[in-house]
Amino acid sequence: MQDRLLPELLTGYADVGATDPAAVDELRARSRQVREHPETAVKESHTEPAQRHSPWSTAQLEQIGTQVSMVAGCVTLLHERLPRTPHDTVPALTELADPMHEHLSALARAAAGGEPVAPGALRSVFDSFTARSGLPTELSYGSDRAVTSHAVALSAATVDAVEALTATIASRHRPRRHAAA
Repeated sequence: MQDRLLPELLTGYADVGATDPAAVDELRARSRQVREHPETAVKESHTEPAQRHSPWSTAQLEQIGTQVSMVAGCVTLLHERLPRTPHDTVPALTELADPMHEHLSALARAAAGGEPVAPGALRSVFDSFTARSGLPTELSYGSDRAVTSHAVALSAATVDAVEALTATIASRHRPRRHAAA
């Protein structure tokens, strides 16, 4: 769900009212429902016979749940900080919408057993974007660019949260070394 929600919110930074509030509310509600699945999987993993366990360990499922919650928290902050005046818009952030969508879609496929997503790929895109865009990368309160720097900081935090989730999902695909090796 985040692969649709985050790009929608980032697009909302381009223009006041660019984001459809009803669509965002629907996506956020569906996202909450989907986040319950890993929580249930963790609870059930303790009672399943060993041969029926998912490809994820209980610890990994718990870590994924925590990281998904961190991403959701970032999404909430991005939603709460959507521009309300033309002065508050940060149109350059829309450039991140497509890479975020592609990364999260690939991450969902990897979590379902598909090809792994390389940790650091989204961070690299974000770093290139901020270097190229000239947007402030540090929070600067009290200046004309305070709103912009806050939006970029929220985006950076979101990228960090997604990258942490990416690393955990990628860990499933790493070959395990035998203890005797």
